[in-house]
Amino acid sequence: AAAEPPFAALKGLLREGRYDIRAEADMSGVPGSPPGLPLQVTTARQCVSASDVVNGGFTRGGKAKEDLCKIEGLAVAGDTAAWTMRCDDLHSEVKMTFRADGYTMELRNTSIEDKGRQRYVTTQKLVARYLGSC
Repeated sequence: AAAEPPFAALKGLLREGRYDIRAEADMSGVPGSPPGLPLQVTTARQCVSASDVVNGGFTRGGKAKEDLCKIEGLAVAGDTAAWTMRCDDLHSEVKMTFRADGYTMELRNTSIEDKGRQRYVTTQKLVARYLGSC
């Protein structure tokens, strides 16, 4: 039997369609960041397909990261999902809450110490508003 896609449990929670996404990132923990670095705010629009839902494309703007990262411990309770994403250079603890008009996602990213790099932590919060079909 084929392995189930990594985010199959989110089918029915995350709607297919177009989202308006506002992301705030606290990068003040990155070595070399200036003191008092303000939140880094970005906005984007993303179209999420059925495949993006179950394969995790929604987590990376459709960019392929499957080969670089492993999803572990996906758990869904009510309207909230949580998981760990382990990549070569970063580990992320993720919490996602689904709403009728979109979702929120909170990430705590910890860098991996290797090759002389210093460990650091960043946080991100995304608020996505559902706009309708793509």
